[in-house]
Amino acid sequence: MQHLSWCYVSTATPAFDPARLDDLYAQGRAFNAPRRVSGVLLFCNGRFCQLIEGPAASMEEVIGRVQSSSLHTDLLTLHREPITLPVFPSWSLGTASDWRGQRMPHDLDSGRFGFLTPTQRAACRVLTRFIDWEEAGAAQDFTPTRY
Repeated sequence: MQHLSWCYVSTATPAFDPARLDDLYAQGRAFNAPRRVSGVLLFCNGRFCQLIEGPAASMEEVIGRVQSSSLHTDLLTLHREPITLPVFPSWSLGTASDWRGQRMPHDLDSGRFGFLTPTQRAACRVLTRFIDWEEAGAAQDFTPTRY
């Protein structure tokens, strides 16, 4: 069975209420889990960054749902590719707190993350930079870095 990985950044619209972020996570988990889709969704200062992975057929459904959501705009796909193994197989939808607990090592090419594709490694670096940006108080613009 072929799996797909997708990472994007987007901007929240006025329709999104940050106070309801926990509701968004709960809805995402409920939708993703039966489809065997896993990943992480980060939100900071009006911006989303998400990496999700799963069976290709399920991913097409999830991607369509995300792309048609009125909660965000200016969606920029950072990568979309077939993969062998997901980065976060047990997370139906991880949060920034989950990510901090699993902070990726600087050397993503070895150890337990050696199976990642170059694009998956780049997406993990973007997620790490997004968290660093959030922890710095989001004073600067977030610009995805090419690796």
